Amino acid sequence: MRKHIFPITTSFLFNIILILGIIITSGCESKKVKTSVDSSNVFSSKDKNLTQKNKTSFNIKDTKNTYSISLIDDKLKVKGYNKSIVMLNIFDAKCKSCLNQIKSLKKLEKKYKEKLLLLTLFTNKDEEENNTFIQAVHERLSISNTILPLSIIFKDTTYYSHFENITPIEMIRHDIQNAIQ
Repeated sequence: MRKHIFPITTSFLFNIILILGIIITSGCESKKVKTSVDSSNVFSSKDKNLTQKNKTSFNIKDTKNTYSISLIDDKLKVKGYNKSIVMLNIFDAKCKSCLNQIKSLKKLEKKYKEKLLLLTLFTNKDEEENNTFIQAVHERLSISNTILPLSIIFKDTTYYSHFENITPIEMIRHDIQNAIQ
């Protein structure tokens, strides 16, 4: 009879396979075919594409309201709002863990309601203006357009920080608190 240095039992092997299966199938990236906004699908002609690329004013619709926004370089201004912190969140509506993160962000919005404006956009909606705005954000801030969710914090209209992928709410809260001070 041969002795093994590391005896492997059936239950141990089953647990390893189970853990690997969970790791491989978890996360939004593995479920998405493509999360970026492809400007060739959004725009109908080359001329329109060039015009949209330089666009600075947008009327975007989030989950509750329509906002008039200007985006110039790394500065974001929301007309009619003078809150010191604007947090822009870009999600994929098909990502369940993204939707769970929205609940936590809503709690932060309530906690900091005097200072924080929370904007939530979804990439897979048929809203051309939102898609154009999302593409402009990625280009002007040089942030990857393949990793979602994406949360971007602006302090006094200027880019402050961002988070890619599902991020613990404590990290986001920490950056918001630092930006407020």
